[in-house]
Formats: sequence, C-alpha cells, structure tokens
Amino acid sequence: MMRGMVKHLRKLQFDAHKNIKLEKKRWEFTDHRIFGYLHWFLTIFEFCIALFIIISVVATLINFITGMLLPTIIASLPFYFPGPSGPAQIDRDCRFMTEIVPYTIKSFRPKWFGLFGEPTPIIYHTPRSRKGHNITVIPIDRRDVELRYWVDGDRVDISGLEPFKYNRSVDCGEDVAKCLDLGFLGVTIAVPPGTSGSHTFKAEIVQQENETFVWGDRRRRRVKMKVDQCV
Repeated sequence: MMRGMVKHLRKLQFDAHKNIKLEKKRWEFTDHRIFGYLHWFLTIFEFCIALFIIISVVATLINFITGMLLPTIIASLPFYFPGPSGPAQIDRDCRFMTEIVPYTIKSFRPKWFGLFGEPTPIIYHTPRSRKGHNITVIPIDRRDVELRYWVDGDRVDISGLEPFKYNRSVDCGEDVAKCLDLGFLGVTIAVPPGTSGSHTFKAEIVQQENETFVWGDRRRRRVKMKVDQCV
C-alpha cells in the first residue's frame, strides 16, 4: 500500500512539473504573439505618418506653383503687341477690352500644407504692359466669406457696394449668373496702366481681429476670376 501511495505521489509530481512546462511555453508563445501584433501596429502607424507628410508636401507644392510661382513667371515674360515702333499709345479711358484670362476658379486654402491655419490670399500679377486691366472676382459655392482687395499694396475702396450678407445656407455652385442673382458680391477692379511693368493684385478673406478662421467641412473657399485688358 505504501508503494502504491509513493508511486501515486511521484505521478502527481511528474504531472505538475509537466503542466508547469506547458504553461510556461504557452505564456512564452502568447508574449511572442503580442510583440508581433505591436510590431505590425507600429509599422502601419509609421507608414500612415509618412504618407500624411508626403501628401501634405505635395499639396503645398501644388498650391505654391499654381497660386504664386506660375503667375510670377507669366508676369515676368515680355508682353508683345502689334503696332508701329516707338512709345505705345495708352487708352486711359479703357473703352474697349479684350479678355486675356477667361473665368478661372481660384481658391483660398489653409496656410499650413493646405490642411490647417489661416487662409492664404489669392495673388495675380498682370502681364508686363503699358495697358490697363480689369480684374473681375465673383465668389462661388456658399455665401460665407467677405473679401477685400489690394493693388500694389493699396487697399481698393469698395464701400459703394451693398453690405455683405452672411448666409452659408445659400449655395450657387459654380454658376456665375446664379451667384450674382443670389446676392454674392462680385467686383471688377480697374488696374491702371503703368510704366514700371506688372501690377500685383491681391484678394483676401476679411477676418475679425484676433479671430481664428473656421474652415468647417471644407478646406477651401473658391472664387471665379477673369482678366480683361485694354485694347
């Protein structure tokens, strides 16, 4: 009987030792699997951050090229027109106009990477010419931004226009005629001729002092702009 009890105790001791080894292996396998999941999570997270940075840089470059660099390059090109040699005759009354830039959509975008920050202005450089220009700007989409304008650093007085009426529920899409019918404030800015080359036109969103601009569900505010030149 004693031999049977000793044999039974040895078997229990062996089984307990075997179970401890199995539990240890099971925990080791579980730990290894957790570290594997953590490694994959960190890899995906790093990939998302890298992709976000690349998209932000590309968006910034596109915004810079289309909004500032390209107009500057175009403005630096000489403007040729037929006529006799000698000083050009300037039509100061600008009775006749010809369209040199058709209606084109321009956008105010966030300052930082096109994702956040204050809205950047829209800047246009007139071609190098001794002829005057008319620049027409009409806000589109929703009626939720008021604009002001500058020519060569001087603010344009548009106080004669009707007061701006904020109503973001009014949406005219890209239809210029519909936007004007719905009370969007379109303007035509006369840029005078000059002898120093091109002029710089700037449009910007009016903001209250010390107030952060709220973009809401859209990361841009759009206008349609066209340029006419005196004949």
